[in-house]
Amino acid sequence: MLEARLFHQCLDLILEPLKCAAQVGHVMSDPLGQALFCFPSLASYIVDTPESALISCVGNLTSSVTTASYHQFGDDFRHPPRRAMTTLKSIAEIEKLVNPWDLKEYELQA
Repeated sequence: MLEARLFHQCLDLILEPLKCAAQVGHVMSDPLGQALFCFPSLASYIVDTPESALISCVGNLTSSVTTASYHQFGDDFRHPPRRAMTTLKSIAEIEKLVNPWDLKEYELQA
C-alpha cells in the first residue's frame, strides 16, 4: 500500500502541468505550425499487469479489473467489476481492525 500511495503522489506531481493546461488552456502548435489555444487532457495510458495492480491498489495475485483472485482466474463466469466504492469499503473494514499509520500491520491485513 505504501508503494501505491507513493506512486499516486508522484503521478499527481508529474501530471500537474497537464491538469493545469486542461483547466486554463495552453497555446500549442498543430502539424502546420499554427498556434492554437488547447485544453489537453489525458484519457488513459498503457500499463503492464504489475503496474495495473499497483495503480488499482490490489495485491499482485488479484485482478485489477474484476474482484477475482488468482484462484478464480479462468472461472466460467464473469466476476463483478472492481469499483472504487468496493475498494473504499475494504479499506474501511481494515481500518476497523488496524491503525492505518502502523504500515507493517496494515499491509499484513490488506
